[in-house]
Amino acid sequence: MFAPLPLLAALTFPRHPWANWVVYGFVGSVAVEVVQALWLPLRSAQYVDIVANTAGSLIGAVGAVMIQRAWTARTHWGGKVHV
Repeated sequence: MFAPLPLLAALTFPRHPWANWVVYGFVGSVAVEVVQALWLPLRSAQYVDIVANTAGSLIGAVGAVMIQRAWTARTHWGGKVHV
């Protein structure tokens, strides 16, 4: 669930290092789980959800780095970029 957001955010704001997006994903995941634990009694807050969401943030952030490097290499070496 958390992979697309860091991917798009890292591509939109490239000055932030990829590790920041992983931390933002972790903080967002903790916030979601705290809300579930405190205000949504029919939902259960679990640590495994925090780990899974943080891993998704990592995947999205690393994916953005790979896309940026591929784009830079392609445009740097004179390749034509067809969008």
